[in-house]
Amino acid sequence: MIHPTAIIHPKARMDPTVSVGPYAIIDENVEIGPNCIVGPQVYLTGVTTIGPHNQFHAGCVIGDAHRT
Repeated sequence: MIHPTAIIHPKARMDPTVSVGPYAIIDENVEIGPNCIVGPQVYLTGVTTIGPHNQFHAGCVIGDAHRT
């Protein structure tokens, strides 16, 4: 399930079993494995690969938006 207020870049790769909560943001270079839960207002960014069975709670930020 993907909440209609979530913003997911079209190039982000997500397993179809991923659940995405309200106002979550998932950037271009993010890959999310099966059975993950992305909670409300979570920001996944940078070049980030997430394996199966992870849960991200409200408001957390994973990855780094700045590249050097």
